[in-house]
Amino acid sequence: MPQRRCRGELSARETIGSTPCRGLADAGGVSSPTHRPRELLALEGRRGSLRKLAQSLRDEGHRVDLVHALDELRDAFFHSGGHDALLLGPDLPAGLARRAIDCLAAIDDALRILSFGRCGADNARVRRIHSFHPSSRAALGAVLAMIAERDPDDPA
Repeated sequence: MPQRRCRGELSARETIGSTPCRGLADAGGVSSPTHRPRELLALEGRRGSLRKLAQSLRDEGHRVDLVHALDELRDAFFHSGGHDALLLGPDLPAGLARRAIDCLAAIDDALRILSFGRCGADNARVRRIHSFHPSSRAALGAVLAMIAERDPDDPA
């Protein structure tokens, strides 16, 4: 019997298309050993919209720096020596999101940027997934798929 889902709920496989769920946890809750843990920088607004997603990513074995202001963003970025991706919460003011994108993109042109809101709509470097709430499993699957994509510099 097929598993019923609530309307609008997607499985991880449907979320990322027909490619295998490479970064998702196996039945034991451990991330696939074929991919290295990623370092993510998450900028959220005052409502704390990325808190649950950050914890879910940590549970998957990734390191997440959660910040709330531009100066914290810069400090975290330089303190860690860079990140693999920047996550922008849906509750960010547009001006703050734009400054964060401009600031980090100027430093690291390989940085992946993912926005859950309308922020970055005018920037080709920003991937927008505004159709998922950041605390949903579908959003976790989309982020894991994005960070699992092979880097051009990584050996296969």
